[in-house]
Amino acid sequence: MRGFMPKLVLMLNVLRLAGCGPADGEPPTLPDLRPVDKADESTDGRGARYLFTRDADGRPIKVRLSPDSPRSAPPARPIPIDAAPALDFLRRNHRVLGLERAHVDALRPASLAEDEGTVVVDFDQTIDDLPALDAAVRVVYGRDGELEVAHLRPARTGPPVGAHVLDAATAAAAAGGAAGGGSLRDAPTVRAGWLTRDGSPRPAYEVELTVGDPPDSWRYVVDAIHGEVLESTSLRTDLTGRGRVWAHNAWVDSHTSLVSLPRLDDGATLRGRYVDVRDGLGPLAVGDAGRFDFPRTDRRFGEVMAYAHGDALAAYLDALGFATRRQPIVATVNAFPELNAFYDARTGGLYFGAVDGFRVADDADVILHELGHAIVDSQAPGLMRGTRDDAALHEGYADYLACSFADEPHVGEALWHEVATRLGPSETLERSGYDPRHPGRPCDSARRWPEDADTDPHVTGMIMSAALWDLRAAARRTLGRDDGRRAVDRLALTALRDLAARSNQPRDVLDALLQADRRLRLGLGEAVTAAFANHGVKTSR
Repeated sequence: MRGFMPKLVLMLNVLRLAGCGPADGEPPTLPDLRPVDKADESTDGRGARYLFTRDADGRPIKVRLSPDSPRSAPPARPIPIDAAPALDFLRRNHRVLGLERAHVDALRPASLAEDEGTVVVDFDQTIDDLPALDAAVRVVYGRDGELEVAHLRPARTGPPVGAHVLDAATAAAAAGGAAGGGSLRDAPTVRAGWLTRDGSPRPAYEVELTVGDPPDSWRYVVDAIHGEVLESTSLRTDLTGRGRVWAHNAWVDSHTSLVSLPRLDDGATLRGRYVDVRDGLGPLAVGDAGRFDFPRTDRRFGEVMAYAHGDALAAYLDALGFATRRQPIVATVNAFPELNAFYDARTGGLYFGAVDGFRVADDADVILHELGHAIVDSQAPGLMRGTRDDAALHEGYADYLACSFADEPHVGEALWHEVATRLGPSETLERSGYDPRHPGRPCDSARRWPEDADTDPHVTGMIMSAALWDLRAAARRTLGRDDGRRAVDRLALTALRDLAARSNQPRDVLDALLQADRRLRLGLGEAVTAAFANHGVKTSR
């Protein structure tokens, strides 16, 4: 999640550790750890390191050190657990765990919980009897022999830079303003403490509040001297449901699939962190404890398609650092009786048409394409009110994002096949190079600038999507399939921020890509130039 401070997490998994969990009525016995042999070290290629050691009886232990892992909430059911065994374990093994003894001595139990035999003990580190808001230790153990210690960055223990000047009510008001000024569902929870990551402890307040309808919960850290909001964290608890979809669309897939629907607000509706589905024909699909398993002939099937594929792309782009907005984007299926779909910049919503026998939302490519417009609009909003070339840039980017995420160079096969079947050959289809053997607008065309430019921005946009697709192929050859795709997706969206507000031609996009490549240090400059030159686009410099 963007905006978080870095944290250090150590994950210990004790393999087949007998006696770790407590027998009924007996206190647990947690192990002594041998010093880590620094020679026994490996990496996973994503920044995490693994150290291998053993307990005092010689049983193997694998230690995972990860550069960043947000602190998750403990199980919901608290029980009267004794924190002393976990604290004693930390004291005996603090050197192996990378904890200073002074840090361990400053720990105070914050929460004790148990869930299906697993015990979770959270400790706050204290300074002058107030908690460090960005440093904590969690110990997890159970009867299955698993042991985990998560150390969320040791607190600095130098002299505080000052005292808490502002009161808790002022901090709560600042947090409420950061939450958008929506109506509070309950009184905020405010806790005084310290931020320690920048050196000496800094006085601050931690404020947790729930606002809006539907409710949205947030954690804010507010500077206790100036009232500035320093951090914000969503406390939304997500539910994962199940739903039936076309993995791509009916043209590509022979059967529907039952897939996970992550990040749902609840198990009754298709609203989640990124997508809020509406239906223009009537009542929304109602899930049965998170299950949305409808036959493809059911109109609610399109709602599940819109959620599943919209959520997947939005989550991927958010992980790259590109989100549409804080609130979920509204996707309305069965919105109008046409074989079409669009993104509306005024409402910020996605709209999908439907006719008898075919719903546009049943084609995942169309969902990805329209959400691509929303992402482009969030990075370069002026393009929506720009020239015909700006509109072509929008269409080319939306096509590219759909093709890149689906990992297939055709957009909207099912929709185009339906249009061709119902309406027959048309000028629009022909100008876009419609091929009944491979329906859909291609991202791998040989279109060139300026000879293939067209009054239809979808057609001109094919020059942009083809150049980006060629760049993606080159990056995958040098960086690997997944890393190459992510690098070009990130580069393409970063470049949008360097464009003029309007009146951008393909060479302006090329210049912006080269500038973004230098800033991101991806080393793709030559590949960018070659890919665009292959489609008639050369730099203006």
